[in-house]
Amino acid sequence: MGKAYSYFNVWAVSTIVYASLDDIDEVFKAIERQSQKKDSQVVVSLRYMVRRECFIDILRQRGFHPSDVDILTNLFILIDTRNFNECDIREVMVSFLLLVTKSVTQCFEMALLTISRGEDNDQYLDKKQILRVFTLLNDTCYFFGDKYLHLDQVKDLVDSLYTSIGTALVLCWC
Repeated sequence: MGKAYSYFNVWAVSTIVYASLDDIDEVFKAIERQSQKKDSQVVVSLRYMVRRECFIDILRQRGFHPSDVDILTNLFILIDTRNFNECDIREVMVSFLLLVTKSVTQCFEMALLTISRGEDNDQYLDKKQILRVFTLLNDTCYFFGDKYLHLDQVKDLVDSLYTSIGTALVLCWC
C-alpha cells in the first residue's frame, strides 16, 4: 500500500471505539453532579478540572468498554502536559470526539460545543477557544501518527477563520 495509505490511524482506531456521543454526555453530567458536591475530589479549581483516578472511576461506573477507557486515559495523560494528574476534561473529550463522531462537520460542531460547555456565554467562542479546539484536534492526529499541521499553520487557519467571521464564532448551526 505504501506511504499513501500510512496515515489512517485515527480512522482505524475509530472503528474499534464503543462509546457514543450519548456516553460522552453522560460523563459530563456525572462530572457536573460531582462538581456540585462540596467535598468532591473531582473538582480542583475549575468546574471541569478532574483528577485522572476520578475520571477513570467515572468511565468505569458509566460502563465504558475497557479499550475506550485505555484510549481516554492515554489522551488524558497526553493532554496533562504539566503531569499534575489533572486536566480540563473538556479537552480530553474534544480529542476523543475525533474518534466518536461520524463526520468532520459533526466533529467540529461537537468540539466547539464541548469547549464552550459551562461557560457564561454559550453562544460565542473567542479566538483563544477556537485556537484551543483546532490545536486539540490537530494534536490528536499527531498522537495517533497521522498527518497534522504545524502550530504556525494552525494559528494561520484560526486567524483566517476568525477574520472571515468577525470577532466571535456563533454556535448556531441552523
